[in-house]
Amino acid sequence: MKLNIINLTKSFRKNIFFYQQNLMIDFDNQLIAFITGENGTGKSTLMKIISGILMVDSGEFQIESNVNYFKWSKENCYYMPATERGMTYKLTGRENIYYLCSLKGSKKEVITNRLKYYATLFDATEILDKRVEELSTGQKRKIHLLSAFCSNCKVLLLDEPSVGLDTYNLGLLEDILIKINNEKKQKIILVSHDQDIKKKLMGEEIYVNKSKTIIMKGEGNL
Repeated sequence: MKLNIINLTKSFRKNIFFYQQNLMIDFDNQLIAFITGENGTGKSTLMKIISGILMVDSGEFQIESNVNYFKWSKENCYYMPATERGMTYKLTGRENIYYLCSLKGSKKEVITNRLKYYATLFDATEILDKRVEELSTGQKRKIHLLSAFCSNCKVLLLDEPSVGLDTYNLGLLEDILIKINNEKKQKIILVSHDQDIKKKLMGEEIYVNKSKTIIMKGEGNL
């Protein structure tokens, strides 16, 4: 399954982020994709557009015949922001995960099974039943990441996933992302300033230059 974006134009007030840009992403090629570029070039904006949560001024999104991409993306694309936005602090980590996954149409039984599996891999079982407001920055990040992993969405878009994670947990995250990628069921797209995680995981690069031109650079290290 491939996404073709044709003549993408997106602006905020008078600031043009993208003007008549084209991009093709293969959701089935099992290459972990990184959106790269200098600060302010629109990496997170592009990620939100791909996820379907940010509308564009104009452009055509083609994925399959007779399929509306924005309807498809609501159930098949999971976007995790770079901040803690989206989590409810008074709820436990587990409650947040169930709630966020339910928004993507995930069934409770599926969430339960995936949560048991990924919480063990991420060494996060002990924090699941604590309120989010009681957790450290790194622990909150783990809950947010678990929400993405448990959603069972076709495409995982993770904005700065390593923020707040120490070396040990960063290693666990890298192992999980490699494992997900090797299972060949989900496409992973990342934005990250962490050079180590780029070096280890980047399979293909979507580069946004200072002129807001989107360049697909092809295969990397995988």
